[in-house]
Amino acid sequence: MADKQFLPTKDIAMVTLDGYQITTADEYEAEAEIVEGDKTELIINGELIASDEAPTIVKGYNLKFKDNAIRPEVMKKLQGGVLTPGTESKGLNYKGPNVGALRPVMINEISVYTKVYAENGPTGEYIKTTYTNCIGDLVKFAYKGNEFSASEFTVKSRPAGGTQVYDLDLVKTLPEVTL
Repeated sequence: MADKQFLPTKDIAMVTLDGYQITTADEYEAEAEIVEGDKTELIINGELIASDEAPTIVKGYNLKFKDNAIRPEVMKKLQGGVLTPGTESKGLNYKGPNVGALRPVMINEISVYTKVYAENGPTGEYIKTTYTNCIGDLVKFAYKGNEFSASEFTVKSRPAGGTQVYDLDLVKTLPEVTL
């Protein structure tokens, strides 16, 4: 596809957390984490004489995802805890993090793939948005009668100083499904 001024996108095709693939996520939100610069003003007799404002600092992004499945492996990647694989006689077991201070769980890279559309439907291309140096948080659950359960997870992306807050690429394929 030639470069265009805009690329209409919708639908989350895949989310990856350090390569672990999620194909059932249906909501994704990225909100910038910023620190507003302080403003100093010199006002004399009700008149603004001079002002100076420090720049706004971008620290990274806060990401929120909603997944339509319970994924113990993702829970372990986001919040720690212990995952014991199942056997023939007993299913898997996940024990969440211990009570007390939550230990940060590092995720090197999270990528979100959204479908690109044109006037005749999907183009077969994807916008891949990649966030680095991420920290997981506790998973939230929601259950409602006659509906499939949903889990919501949040991640803080805090890249090193002087690096970009995210990377956006137009790609032609999704990673090969490995799970």
